[in-house]
Amino acid sequence: MKPSSAKAKGRRAAQEFRDMILNAFPELKPDDIRVTPSGVTGEDLQLSPAAQAVFPFAVEMKNQERLNIFASLLQSHQHAQKTGLLPLLAFRRNRSEMYVAMPAAQLLKILVEQEKLLHEAAYFAAFAGEPEQPPKFGRRAKTGRALPTASDEE
Repeated sequence: MKPSSAKAKGRRAAQEFRDMILNAFPELKPDDIRVTPSGVTGEDLQLSPAAQAVFPFAVEMKNQERLNIFASLLQSHQHAQKTGLLPLLAFRRNRSEMYVAMPAAQLLKILVEQEKLLHEAAYFAAFAGEPEQPPKFGRRAKTGRALPTASDEE
């Protein structure tokens, strides 16, 4: 394969992954994620501060039939160290879906944080409504029936 064809193939994969991120986070605008031109050192997707807030990864893209995953992961880690973002390797080969690789501890940390946020959201949602008022005893309801009194409870 000619070098220009290989670069175009990699650029298409980066554009596809960029579009996947933009679809997952509709609050981002297309200008928030730029595909880095071939030959430029650093991560393959340049993220704006808004994009980094929701997608804090230094992305290394690979679109190869035979991937040396450990060399690619090392490259991803090197880019992440320069940017302060988390390393993420996104890869695919011809006619296959996109995959990502990251350190297992990093994935688990993200999942634990997500679980904490879900529990906090559920906790606050439970108290978001009006607090339930206990029934008032001895007063008449709007229907004209008497509400229960303390002696009725016994």
